[in-house]
Amino acid sequence: MGYLVRQTLTYLLINASIIQGSGLGPVCYIFNCSDLHTVHSSNLLVKYADDTYLIIHATNSSLIPDELNNITQWASASNLKLNPNKSYEMIIHHSSNKITSVPPPLEKITRTHELTILGVSFNSTLSFSQHTENLTAKAATSLYALKTLKEAHGLQGRALWDVTHATLVSQITWRGFIKAEEIARLNAILSKARRFGYLHTDFHPLDDLLDASDESLFTSTRYNPQHVLHQLLPQPKQISYNLRSRGHGLTLSAIPSEFMRKNFLYRMLYNDIY
Repeated sequence: MGYLVRQTLTYLLINASIIQGSGLGPVCYIFNCSDLHTVHSSNLLVKYADDTYLIIHATNSSLIPDELNNITQWASASNLKLNPNKSYEMIIHHSSNKITSVPPPLEKITRTHELTILGVSFNSTLSFSQHTENLTAKAATSLYALKTLKEAHGLQGRALWDVTHATLVSQITWRGFIKAEEIARLNAILSKARRFGYLHTDFHPLDDLLDASDESLFTSTRYNPQHVLHQLLPQPKQISYNLRSRGHGLTLSAIPSEFMRKNFLYRMLYNDIY
């Protein structure tokens, strides 16, 4: 005996948002938000995927209401709605500078001291120590899962090493603005993985992995004009001689501050130049 089930499909017109998971989603988002700009040219609007960040200098704090009102009006005209529950405000300052004048909190928008952008957590003094804490916690979970795979399911050798590299190693291979002692903490996790057999005993230390990752990204940035970071590179040098090989032929500019020395592009531009 069989059953025949007939379903009647109803087509509905979608006139808002972007279908999640669609291959056209990123392109549709670009089209959708291309007309969203700041009211004042001195402010900055950064858009990525479905996140939008409004960056305003302290001297322009009085312009915040105008900018938020502009975003709200744009959203309304685009059949969207600004969700205050998913919007946050953070005042960023250097750790050595004491804030003497703080603008009043924004209505219905939570003021926070920590944000996570594209998976990277940092606080209002641009410290990434919390991100290291998050990486350490995730690594502990991964180590427990690897232990279960090895002892309970018998995963061994190359297969176990590949799984470890795809999970644990890929999680902690991140340099950013973290300090030397924080890199040492992450390196200790790799040492533990080697000691327990989750990685080969000759597996590279974290510093080597970070250097290789930086060099790969910098090479892609230099030789791919379509790379999102390519436009941030300085102009090539105009020289008529070449006495020795160099890592790159780009113009070196003065580093604005010690903090900016940790910036990826500055770090790679000045890497091995002497």
